[in-house]
Amino acid sequence: MDFITKIVYQFENLPHDFSDYPKLKCSNILYGDSKKIKKNKGVNTLFHKTNNIRLILNLRNEIIHNSSFENIPKVYQLFEENKIVEKFILIPDTTDGNFDSYKNRNRFFNNDTKLNEILPDLVTEFWTSMRNTVKTIS
Repeated sequence: MDFITKIVYQFENLPHDFSDYPKLKCSNILYGDSKKIKKNKGVNTLFHKTNNIRLILNLRNEIIHNSSFENIPKVYQLFEENKIVEKFILIPDTTDGNFDSYKNRNRFFNNDTKLNEILPDLVTEFWTSMRNTVKTIS
């Protein structure tokens, strides 16, 4: 998401003078700076923050900055007749793509949301939004 933000920002701020090699305008731009992009209001682009896009951002931040979903990540296994029928990772409860929190606690697992069940929709929406974002800059 950082890369597409850099690309869009650079396309919107192309230099006009090439007498010397210009510094890239996007060198310090990240996804969080998408408010600086003129075309960031496009519906169905990566800059339109749907619940799934917010969830992807929150999962990314949780993995990158906190190293996991929880302190001791767990892959749960469901057995029937001594055979594994399912493996899954639970993700924290969310509302509108943001992790639910109460005071200083922010990881609740009451909804039993399995990452493997929501992942196809997350990936599909992400790549559809990416395609639409690329179409808007071309």
